[in-house]
Amino acid sequence: MGLSVQPEIITGAMGILNVVAVSCCMVLLHYHGRRTLMLWGFFMMALSLLGLGLFSLISMPYLAISSILIYRVAFELSAGPMMWLYNAEILHDKAMGLASGSHWVFVLIISTTIPNIVASLGEHRIGYIWLFCGICTGIGYLLLYVYMHETKDKTK
Repeated sequence: MGLSVQPEIITGAMGILNVVAVSCCMVLLHYHGRRTLMLWGFFMMALSLLGLGLFSLISMPYLAISSILIYRVAFELSAGPMMWLYNAEILHDKAMGLASGSHWVFVLIISTTIPNIVASLGEHRIGYIWLFCGICTGIGYLLLYVYMHETKDKTK
């Protein structure tokens, strides 16, 4: 993708969006609860990843960047902070440790395999990775819809 935006501008915009979105998440949690924010967040993340994949494949860099920014806002309004909060509310100490450990193992696996996948696909076909991630996030949405319970204003 031929892009003339400096990386520092994109990085700064991402940082500002993260801070604003996490701050908004803390306020929205009070009014809407965990499940509602997670469902909306996963829905928006799935759409933005699918858009990112499409825009990457048809070489529309500014729309691809917009999709990334939308994804980050949706993530920071939902899964980013909520995963740790929700797990702490529903899991016991040992289970929380297992959940955290498995989370970081999967982060390691993904971060070490994606560069190899990109190298084998070629950068011009990276959009297929984002389409796959969008589909997986959509499946995650369905799983959350079926299995996630609201914990707002509830005790153990």
